[in-house]
Order: sequence, then C-alpha cells, then structure tokens
Amino acid sequence: MVLKKNEVLEDLERDNLFIIQNHDKYCFAIDSVLLSDFVDIRKGTKVVELCSGCGVISILTNAKKNPESIIGFELDFDLWDMSCRSLKYNNIQNIKFINDNISNVFKYVGCEKFDCIISNPPYYKKPKNSLNINKKNLIAKYEIETNLEKILEISSKLLKDKGSLFLSFPCERLQEVLKLAYEYKLISKQVNFVYSKNKKSPNFMLIKFVKGAKLGVKISFQQI
Repeated sequence: MVLKKNEVLEDLERDNLFIIQNHDKYCFAIDSVLLSDFVDIRKGTKVVELCSGCGVISILTNAKKNPESIIGFELDFDLWDMSCRSLKYNNIQNIKFINDNISNVFKYVGCEKFDCIISNPPYYKKPKNSLNINKKNLIAKYEIETNLEKILEISSKLLKDKGSLFLSFPCERLQEVLKLAYEYKLISKQVNFVYSKNKKSPNFMLIKFVKGAKLGVKISFQQI
C-alpha cells in the first residue's frame, strides 16, 4: 500500500489495526472511539454507518462487536478513499464504504432492513459566514451537506422496528435532538454525557435510540 501526500498510518491500539489519516484533512477524535465503545449490538448484526469519515468507527466497531457486516456512507472523496485503503491494509472483508450523499442511501440498501445505525455526524449548524473557517472542516463539522434531521429521518427509515441508532452529538443540542428523534419514532433509551476532568460541563453526549420503543431513558456520565 502506498500512502499519499501528507498521509500517515496510525495504530488503533487494538487487534493490530491501523488507519490512514491525513492531518491536512479532518481527523478522528475521542468521540469516534467512545462511540464505537458505546454501540451495543448482538454478534451477527447488519450495520449502517452514516457520515463514516475516515472509517475509524466502523473499523473499531467491527473489531469490538463482531457484526455480520457494516456499510458506511461518506460524501468526502478523500476521506472515503482513505477509509477504503484502510480496509485493504487491514484485510477487512465485511465492511464496505460508499462514496455518496447519505440522501442517496436507499439506492444501495432497502428500508427497514437494519438492526443498527451508527452516526457521528457534523455537530454544528451551518455557519452564517464560512470564510474564516478552515475548509477541511466545513463538511465534516458543519451542517452543510446534511443535518441532524436528515440523519434521524434516514435512520428511522433504515431501521427495523426496535432497531437502534447510536449517535454522538454536542450536549447543547440535546433538546433539539430529542424533539426531532421523537418525531421520527426514535425513542431515547440511554444518554451518556462525556466530560473532561477540568471542565464544568460535558464535552458531548452519546445517545442510544430505539425505533418504536416505550418511553424511559437511562442517564450516565463518563470522564475522559
């Protein structure tokens, strides 16, 4: 395998897995690693990841949870290309990454066929002025090509009844997340607030939704 300009091969410190990163592009952070830990699925589950980025969540989830298959969708060509080459380097056969907008997901997979959706989507609303924002972060961090409601709508259509969505998102948007999710029959069952020791408020949250579930949610806190 040949690395492209400015790319590096980083050790994921699990099962001798490595991933290609380009620090001139958007790189994964701790939220991706913790989301892969948070995913709670049975062995043999079929999974879809929306906004799969460099592929780290799918690769780690595959190693930790042993699903039957994972299909990831990523719009950014460079990130998608790196994720595909990471699969090849690690000789992973049961994950596939597709380079397309998540709005087109139904061209590739059917409705109500999946038990699990994972997403670490853009966190922030579309900025009024993007001129001062690093271009590499625009699509990955801001709701330009997709948004929270689209993620929830697509997830609800993909999931079987009682299927689960695992989402990472900023805490300040909690009310918005819960309101929109409920409109798409996604009921929050677990919310894990992640915080740093030196911060007074959580950094972000991990949420498990279950399609068509009864109301009732467990709250937990995790220090990093």
